[in-house]
Amino acid sequence: INNATNPTYSATTGVTASTNFRFTTTCSNGGGQDFSNVLPVALSAPSQCYCTPVYTYAPSGCADDDNIESFTLTGENGTSISDLNTGCSTGAYDDNTGLPAVSLAAGFSYSGSMSSILGSLESARIWIDAGDDGFFDATDEVGLISDVATTGSAFSITVPATANPGLHRMRVRLVYNQTAASIDPCGSYVYGETHDYMANVIPPPTCPAPSGLTVSSLSGTGATLSWTVNGGSGNFTVEYGPQGFVPGSGTFISSSANSVSIGGLSPTTPYAFYVRSVCSSSDSSTATGPFGFTTLIPNDVPSGAIILTVNGGCSGTPYDNTGATHSLGEPIPGCRNNAGFRSVWFRFIAPASGFVRVTNDYAGGTIGNTRIAVFAATDATDFSSFANLACDDNNGIVANKSLLYLNGLTPGSTYYVLVDNLTNGAAAGTFCITVDETDSSMLATGGACSAGQGQSNLNTSYSGWISLVDISGKLIANVRQTNTGSTSPTGYTVNINKHTGAVRQAGGIHYLNRNFMISSSGATSSPSFDLQLFFINSELAALQAADPGAALSNLNITRQSGSTCNPDFVLTGTNTLQNQTASGTTNNVSWLQSTTPGFSNFYIMAGANPLAIKLIDISAVNLGTMNRVDWTIAPTTDPALYTIESSTDGVHFNVAGSVQGKAGKTSYSYLDHQAAKGMNYYRLKTLEASGNHSISRTVMAEVRQDNRITVTVYPNPVSANLNVIVTGAGTGDGTLTLSDLSGRILSQMPVKLGNAQINLESLASGVYHLHFASPVHSETIVVTKQ
Repeated sequence: INNATNPTYSATTGVTASTNFRFTTTCSNGGGQDFSNVLPVALSAPSQCYCTPVYTYAPSGCADDDNIESFTLTGENGTSISDLNTGCSTGAYDDNTGLPAVSLAAGFSYSGSMSSILGSLESARIWIDAGDDGFFDATDEVGLISDVATTGSAFSITVPATANPGLHRMRVRLVYNQTAASIDPCGSYVYGETHDYMANVIPPPTCPAPSGLTVSSLSGTGATLSWTVNGGSGNFTVEYGPQGFVPGSGTFISSSANSVSIGGLSPTTPYAFYVRSVCSSSDSSTATGPFGFTTLIPNDVPSGAIILTVNGGCSGTPYDNTGATHSLGEPIPGCRNNAGFRSVWFRFIAPASGFVRVTNDYAGGTIGNTRIAVFAATDATDFSSFANLACDDNNGIVANKSLLYLNGLTPGSTYYVLVDNLTNGAAAGTFCITVDETDSSMLATGGACSAGQGQSNLNTSYSGWISLVDISGKLIANVRQTNTGSTSPTGYTVNINKHTGAVRQAGGIHYLNRNFMISSSGATSSPSFDLQLFFINSELAALQAADPGAALSNLNITRQSGSTCNPDFVLTGTNTLQNQTASGTTNNVSWLQSTTPGFSNFYIMAGANPLAIKLIDISAVNLGTMNRVDWTIAPTTDPALYTIESSTDGVHFNVAGSVQGKAGKTSYSYLDHQAAKGMNYYRLKTLEASGNHSISRTVMAEVRQDNRITVTVYPNPVSANLNVIVTGAGTGDGTLTLSDLSGRILSQMPVKLGNAQINLESLASGVYHLHFASPVHSETIVVTKQ
């Protein structure tokens, strides 16, 4: 160091062992030298050089659950790291180098798992200081974990082929809200935790052991065992047996593939297996394992479904879902709750009627809250081929038991029934289940708007059939949402009414002695539903006796808006025709299906018109000192009595008169000779032969105070008799003259007491002039002859 006045020497590289240092001073003017004392400098071990990672969150970077909760890594020769339930370490740094080292072969990859309590926005980076220089640099990186989950995230590391054999420090660092590749082994972060372990790098084995043991296609009696090949000849020896068996005492299978299927296992039994790579007759790897698994109950998956004989009955509680699981992608019942718990499967062949009841509604058994569902499937081993047809939770009369009715099945086809628990907390246990062909004894008997069982807490995404039943579990109706762009109701209520007298009628239309009230709850958007209504054949026969045209294929439904169950049809609300889309009959039960936009009262009748005498229009007109009320109805063969009510204030009404209807007549009028001066209000009360009644909207007509002469003719256009009414002063002294458009007089007659009638039946169709003349008034009216 030339011309030094306060020299300092730094040796930053090249020092690989403990070294002695001294200073030599050389005089520049004469070359004389002097030597300092010797300074021995020892080289620290790499373990003394590793940095301590920093987290700034107090009291610890992992105190807010950003921790390494578990870390596992499986290595060679049965070695592994299994650091579980670690919690949060002091200072967010846990030095685990005192644990046994995991053996890793240079150039090989290994699998592990890592979890965190938080499990959100957390990444990790792994290094092995294979050069033992006391630092973790980019060349020491062996693995990245981009998303550390609460339940554990699988990862793999690859040991560099150039790694020096021996013990090396391995660092695992987790950081919140940081990409894995950018994590620094020593840098400062807010949240996270770091663990250090020891890895023993060994030379590559001449016959590498398999890794990544897994089990798939698990059933009650078999499984497929698989593993990852890490080199060698591709030949393997598999040994399996009851969990805990001593290696060498199990069952051996040779395989030239990386998987093997085994059978003959006992249901609900724990097993384990080992795999060894065989490279030659004299060279094989160490055994990898054990890997444990437990066989399922026989019908834990659809391919093992237990067959149920239709109408086969049930004795005791022969079935059990204890030990059952729910596989990834396995169908769920769907009508309530969106998860599956301890699912077990059954199957049946649809009977000729295609109409069944499926139920586990039997006393006894230890199973808790259950659901049942019926599926169609093309492949029992392919979950994606399953279509949910119907589902129920708690329709049974026994607490927490279920039943459903399903119509329209294809005779001879196989259908699958799923039974599971509604929640994970519901008890597994024993039960009975049957499939029976539906008959008339299973239909609700009803009464005067008897309330059935409700459905609640339904999934809004469910689109299969829901059965609505009475309090005895007997069938009333089936409903399902059909608009895929809409949300299904969260619940239903239902009432059944069964009339025991003569067949009822409304507006001349007979209707079935069984009617229904259904309502739904929960928000829907543009809903559309399939609705199936069920009735007994004797009820259909009674309707056909009253109306010979009421064949099953000719029946339709009147939907009447409203929220109250009406025992009989009452002319209220809006009455809409719903045409049937399907129908059928079997085992003394008939059914009708239609599409409905919503729910209310439903009545079954024949023909293309809804029930009710339909009032099309009503109006009122002044005729001088009188008012006339006119109304029009839809065609009917059942005459009604029409009562005209009048009022001078629009609030308090009195009977003004009545008109008896006639079959086939659609237009009616009533003259109010007692109309009060000023504004008069009118409304029409319709009383049908069945006793049903309705009241129209209110219309108005005014009797003017000045008593001016008014000439009114009706009907106009006219086909036969033309009525003429003259009101006001001087109505007795007048003359009516009828002429054509050329002015030719066709007839002439006096007006007496303000009334006259002219017969135009013999005239040709066309336009004519009717002239009224009196000493005080003259008026011409255009008349059209039809």
